[in-house]
Amino acid sequence: MAASGLAPPPVLPATLKELISHTMTRWAQEDQIQDSELVQMMFNLLRRQYDSIGELLRALRKTYTISQASVGDTIDLLAALGQIRCLLSVRMGEEEELLMIHGLGDIMNNKVFYQHPNLMRVLGMHETVMEVMVNVLGAEKSQASLQGERSQSLTPKQGHMW
Repeated sequence: MAASGLAPPPVLPATLKELISHTMTRWAQEDQIQDSELVQMMFNLLRRQYDSIGELLRALRKTYTISQASVGDTIDLLAALGQIRCLLSVRMGEEEELLMIHGLGDIMNNKVFYQHPNLMRVLGMHETVMEVMVNVLGAEKSQASLQGERSQSLTPKQGHMW
């Protein structure tokens, strides 16, 4: 004997996607979430969930394929590039300058560096080289100004005798 006045039991989602969709839709319709930016972010996540193929296609445009023979050289290139990028954030002494020189030498002697110009673009190699140049020029400028200050402090002041 079925009760005619009762509502049917809620349909449980069969997949995680359905559960997320139902939960996010319910949250957006409730009065508890008042922040429109949060609701917008929730629906952006929901859209991304259903656009997984499109997201993969967009990511595929940024990928780069190399042959098995170039894997070792590519790993070496990435290691040298990573080391150089880490050195850009520190004030360089003699030891860091030597590391930078060796890292740049490793990159310049790497086969992949010359054979795959598109990979260099994807890795942002030009931006890193520009940062190295700015870093070196900035260090030279600060060193020159420091030497100028030292020479001014060593010159006798007018009216003072040594």
